[in-house]
This record gives sequence, C-alpha cells and structure tokens, in this order.
Amino acid sequence: MGVGFDYYGRYLTLAGASAWLGICYKTLEQIPDKPLWLSFYRSKHPAKVSVEEVRDRLGDLAEPGLEWYWGEVSVPIDLPAGADRNATLDAIVAQLECIANLIDPSGPTYREKRRLPAKTDLPLDRSRHAAVGVGGKAEGMTRVVCWNIATKHQPWRELVDMGADLALLQEAGKPPADVVHEIDTGPMEHWDSHVWNSRWYEGRWPKLYDRWPKVVKLSDRVEVEWFKQVSPIMYVEPDEIAVSGIGTIAAARVIPLESDSEPFIAVSMYARWIYPHPSTRSKWKVGFPDGSAHRIISDLSAFIGDADPGSHRILAAGDLNMVYGSVLDDPQSLAERESSVFDRFKTLGMEFMGPQHPGGRQANPTPHGLPPDTRNVPTYYTTAQSPETAQTQLDYVFASRGFHESIAVRALNSVDDWGASDHCRLLIDVA
Repeated sequence: MGVGFDYYGRYLTLAGASAWLGICYKTLEQIPDKPLWLSFYRSKHPAKVSVEEVRDRLGDLAEPGLEWYWGEVSVPIDLPAGADRNATLDAIVAQLECIANLIDPSGPTYREKRRLPAKTDLPLDRSRHAAVGVGGKAEGMTRVVCWNIATKHQPWRELVDMGADLALLQEAGKPPADVVHEIDTGPMEHWDSHVWNSRWYEGRWPKLYDRWPKVVKLSDRVEVEWFKQVSPIMYVEPDEIAVSGIGTIAAARVIPLESDSEPFIAVSMYARWIYPHPSTRSKWKVGFPDGSAHRIISDLSAFIGDADPGSHRILAAGDLNMVYGSVLDDPQSLAERESSVFDRFKTLGMEFMGPQHPGGRQANPTPHGLPPDTRNVPTYYTTAQSPETAQTQLDYVFASRGFHESIAVRALNSVDDWGASDHCRLLIDVA
C-alpha cells in the first residue's frame, strides 16, 4: 500500500506487468471526473511484461504517464455514479480484468481465479477500451490484417487463427492445403497480373513473378467483390481495375454484413523494386521503390471521382519499401523521392494512418536517418536482425479523409506478436 500526503493506492502485478492503482489528490484537483488511475512503471525487479509491451498491447487505451507519478503508462478507471461499495468494487475489477486480457489474452481471468460475479453492470466504454490486440473485436467492427508474408505457409495459418474478417497481403504465394478451405482468395484475375499482361515474361531473368498482393476474405461477416485486373485503358467495367504494374496492387469492394457500415474499397499495395535502365550504368544494387508506388497511386486514383475526399471510402495498406520521414542528406538517398509518394497520397485526400507510436513498439535507439521525434515503428527486419532488433518501418495504411476517422491502426510488432514473416502484421479496425 502506497500512502502519503498526495496519493493513496496499492502496488500490484497485473498480467505480469508492474502497476499501481490509486488516487492522487493533485490530479483529482485537475481532473475531478477521473479520480482513480492504473499506472504501469519500470520495476527495480524486472517484470514478466515490460512497460513498452504494455503500451503496445493497450494501444489507444494507454495514456502518457501522469505528471504526479513516475509511471510511464496510465489508464483511467471509470467509477459507476451512485453505486454502492460492492457494485463499485465489481466495476473496478471488471475493468482491471479487461485490461489484463488486453495485455495477456492467453492468461486466466480474475473471475476464474477468484470466483467473482459473472458480470457487472459497468462494462468498459467500448469507444475507448475496445480490444485492439490479436484477441477480442468490438461488435460491428470489421477487422483487417495487412501483412507481407514473404510467400511463407505459416502466416496463412496464423491469419486463420486471428479471427479477422479481411487480409490485405503482399508477397503472397499459394496458401497451404490445410487452410485453403477456411479462406477465400477470390478469382485469380484479381491478383495475378500474368493473366492479362505478362505471359511474355516467361523464360526471362528473373523467372516468372511468383508472389502477389491479394485481398483475402477470412470470415462470413463480410462480403467481398473482387476487381479483375485489366491493362491501363481509359474505360473499365464495374468489376475491373486498370493496373499499370506487375504484382503491385489488388483491390476489392468490401461489404460489412454485421453492421450498418457502408461498403468500402480495400487495396493491397506492394511497391516492388525497379532497377534503373542499363543506359544509366547505375551502381544501385536494389533499385528504387517509388516508381512502383506512383504506379499504385495512379491505379488507386481511379476510385476517386470527386474533389471532395468525403465522397469516397478507400482503405489502402501495404509494403511500400520506403521510410516515412527520412532526413538522410546522402546524395545517393531517395528520401526526397520517397517523400513525394506520401505527399501525393495526401493530395488525393488519403490520410496517412501510420501506424505510428503509440500504435506499436518503437526502435531504440532511433534508427539512422530519422529525426529524434520520429513516431515510426519498425515493421520489418533484415536477415541480420530479428523482431527484437528490427529498425525499419516499410508498411503503412492510408484512408480517405473523413472515412479515416472510423479507423484505428496498430502494428503488432512486439516480439511475441510479430508473426511468422520478416514483416509484422498491421491490425486495422474499421468501425
């Protein structure tokens, strides 16, 4: 029990994290409607779950540490108005249980441990406390996963286990036989560019492209109408999309079936590397991604038919193979060219949704080439790295201005949540 002139509370371990639950009278004077707070802090004795992991797993629920207390992550605990002592205690415990479940969804509930009442009359406010982890999903919400799966099989299995509704995949190969009946990748014409424009490529080096962006249906809570790819012509049919690159884009119309939400356009993006023309005699060994990214934006812009961004509902996400906010002054750097891609999204009324911290764990120390105040979160690690040492953010989400207000994004980039690919998963909730 922590007792003093300014605060009164109790130290505890919640889901493996060091925490303090209590009242601070200084804060009560400034925020009278939030008297009770749960704060997570760095313990002298290392906790099972770190403060950084708590912040990542709580997402938008977590608030910065309070001025009066040395905790680094704070969560207000709501108290029921006019309730008696027992009802108030039940309400507090219910919220602690929900927070614990967000931190460790696999852990036992406190009701199981302590045989508490089955339910209280004060659930967490879903607008602020909606589950944002791999686990629970708020009612009426469409959950989307964006993921570069590097042609691996295991990510398909992990997608099935997530309980999501839709996946925007990049570098996706064929799903393994054991999950093929649990997903719907749509018609081949929606993702395979070879169907319409690249049969000529067979026999050339490198070999025929074998990995694609795909829009994948994962549940019966949504209906998906895939757009068939055609060449970049002037006019297309209602079920077509004109594309200008090989293996850079896949699109579909998504209709939520368990809510009154309007349909939206979902686009999976993969900015493939393009090598300079032989005449340049360039020494670049990996080429450049902004050429593919601009092709993607050009193709996506066909779904924008009005200067008012509020007239369209587009969600576009994927691996752009570039760094947001880079300040490299190396003359060989493509930072300016890459920034033009993000500027162009904004010009079209597509809001940059990150993910940005606190919607994911940040790299420490700050990666080379980024300013100290960057909010980038690593989403990719190289062969010389691991999820623990990942430095680079390559994966991003954009949404039509206005529509973006109903969307929450976070990177599942903690070590435990990373998943079976060199890119982590992006979790996108569409309310």
